[in-house]
Amino acid sequence: MLIEYAGAAICEECNDYDKIWNKGQIKPKNSTPELIEVTQDVQEQVKCVLSPTDIGDIDSVVIDGTVHEQIQHKTMLKLDKLYNTNEQLAIEDKNVAVGEIAEYILSLGFSVRRDVVDVIPGHTIDIYVPEKNFAIDYTNFYLRCEPRLKNKNFFQERYDAVQRAGIGIFMMYEDEWRDKQELICAMIRHRLGLSKSVYHGRKLELRKLTVRERQLALDSSHLEGDVNSRAAFGLVTPEGEVVAAMSVRRAFHKRYKEFYEIGRSACRPDTVVHGWIGRLVKACYDFAISEGKQGLVTYVDSRVGNGKAYISAGFELTKDSTGPRLWWTDYHNKFNRFQYKADLPNGKSQAQVCDEAGVVALFGMGNKLLKMEKCR
Repeated sequence: MLIEYAGAAICEECNDYDKIWNKGQIKPKNSTPELIEVTQDVQEQVKCVLSPTDIGDIDSVVIDGTVHEQIQHKTMLKLDKLYNTNEQLAIEDKNVAVGEIAEYILSLGFSVRRDVVDVIPGHTIDIYVPEKNFAIDYTNFYLRCEPRLKNKNFFQERYDAVQRAGIGIFMMYEDEWRDKQELICAMIRHRLGLSKSVYHGRKLELRKLTVRERQLALDSSHLEGDVNSRAAFGLVTPEGEVVAAMSVRRAFHKRYKEFYEIGRSACRPDTVVHGWIGRLVKACYDFAISEGKQGLVTYVDSRVGNGKAYISAGFELTKDSTGPRLWWTDYHNKFNRFQYKADLPNGKSQAQVCDEAGVVALFGMGNKLLKMEKCR
């Protein structure tokens, strides 16, 4: 395949334009078009002209003399119409990432099995650590999104099967390993019992956090980062370090408008704080009651927790699963489910909006819903 391009850089190591394209790493180089031969078994010649001023978009793609305009390089859905190499590249990308994770666990002194089929009937486990009876599932966007993944309950069914087998599991998405690798490694160490610092929550100072303290604590310790909150509380060491934090906000769903919702909660990476959830839940609950609310609700991401600590702190399990969680993905990043809605003023359905944006549905495990309500 011959590609004519301007304002793009070819990977110097592998000279593979398609991988650069798939990973969204096209970068400006110069405005002089060059001719690059890509050794791919494809059926068409594609001419791609990139804008050096706005490299996020491809101005046009010419196929057999027909110009297709306003095609974004991040839109892998559109690329499927040009050539059919994405699945192979996605498999290669996943194998590389899973290999990196396995090598990291090996460096910690544990044995690792990959692509395990004899532990959970009917399911393949990407990584299994026998000494800890612990599994890791890595989700590649391209391989696990619609329309390739027909069963949107796939993740929940896999999680349920793992739970029945008594195995601990950590499910991660490709952008988390790519963009938050340091935090992911700390979470893996924690699950393997290698956290470096241990505190007893009752011996730490409990205080209301400033906005800046909350942001620093949760952005560095929570996979989804900080969110705007009504208030936040933390456990603080004598040296002034916030080692556990929990924030509350107005409940997202109207049915819980009389409650505050726990927005984020997490411990500092590589840190164990015994009893932190119970102590911070009480602070958040007391704050909610002081503001005239009926109590708290919280959603527990089953990928990283089981909700037992919240139940011990006084919550009741309302729903074991809220149903498959939904994001949108362009095969490089995932986006909040509310980012792409029907555009009613312009007569566009949600499907049309998503198609124009080049995003498809990406499902995940449902959250557990728990509630702590004031006695009336």
